[in-house]
Amino acid sequence: MPKTVLVISTSLRNDSNSEALADAFAAGARDAGNTVEKISLRGKTIAFCRGCLACQRLGRCVISDDALAIAEAMKRADVIAFATPIYYYEMSGQMKTLLDRVNSLYASDYAFRKIYLLSTAAEDAEGVDERAVHGLEGWIACFEKCSLAGTVFAGGVDGAGTIAAKARSAKEMTVTCSCATSASVANARITGVPVSEILETAGLEEQANTISFRAADGYGLSMPLEYVLDKEAMIVYKIGGEELTVERGGQAQVWIPDTVAKYFTRQIVEIDVTAEEKAPELIQAADEYRAKVSVLNHFRDSFQVGDQIGFEGYADDFGVPIAAVEFSMDGGETWTTCKTEGASSRAWVYWHFDYLADAPGTYRLDVRAVTTEGRISPMASSVVFEVKEAAES
Repeated sequence: MPKTVLVISTSLRNDSNSEALADAFAAGARDAGNTVEKISLRGKTIAFCRGCLACQRLGRCVISDDALAIAEAMKRADVIAFATPIYYYEMSGQMKTLLDRVNSLYASDYAFRKIYLLSTAAEDAEGVDERAVHGLEGWIACFEKCSLAGTVFAGGVDGAGTIAAKARSAKEMTVTCSCATSASVANARITGVPVSEILETAGLEEQANTISFRAADGYGLSMPLEYVLDKEAMIVYKIGGEELTVERGGQAQVWIPDTVAKYFTRQIVEIDVTAEEKAPELIQAADEYRAKVSVLNHFRDSFQVGDQIGFEGYADDFGVPIAAVEFSMDGGETWTTCKTEGASSRAWVYWHFDYLADAPGTYRLDVRAVTTEGRISPMASSVVFEVKEAAES
């Protein structure tokens, strides 16, 4: 059921980092079908609470300024998200002043049930936002019908627009995801943040040689750090232009070009970078699943002599471009070669083949792939189809 969501940005700075979080929260809530209102305290006049408690009798504050309209918006909202910069390990003064000034809500029939805190800070250590969270929890404790539903903290962002700059560093690429123990393969356009930029922000030990991406359930395989950086691995939050969700495998996944799918950890909650005595060996695809090729057609009906029959499919190998796709109509005795110039190892090759049958009978098309290293598909893919005499007109 759609909710009324109020997002309050308390930063007074232009191009604010915490306001960038507020905008992202508002966009996500709006995309989910909710009614969203955003209020910025920039340019607002909000005086200090006088402690007169007249609001408890009147149902409103006696000070006539912008806090009155904000209190009314808060009263109507089902969900409220506060965004604040962290000042001296606490919420901003203007946010605290606003919380004091909406004391009239205490005795009202307020609608809000869920409260969120979004915060940013220059420091990125654990617990930087802890006092701000506790401060907001103190306010929430006075409103027994609501609770703290979640917090988001972004550290390491000091200058104006730092978060926006990091967002602009997001990259897009087309990546093939292949299984090491089956013929499965997927081609996807992904959007995410390069792992190299994340590690650069966090800082690396000079001896670091191993990295692992850990999921919420603890899953994660160790990999050579140099390999991950060379392959330009990304933490992905969009696939095919669509935001990832928990239902689609988690909101943050690692994608590594030319790498078997078992390394593509979903729902990442932790990245471990360590210095081991020896970097781990990489799991490679089994030989029988190299130079994969597939025929997508499955024919139920027969064709007539003279019909042009179209076939299509894909070909892919692990980190090695496909040099050609070959076709045989005589059980593999002879092959017709179609070169795939310009093919990349980062995306599968889509192929199309047309055949004109000049006689009735049962036919079989065999397809195989050849890589730039000369590897040929261990097992060709095949499709069988029937051709009948043309019907008399």
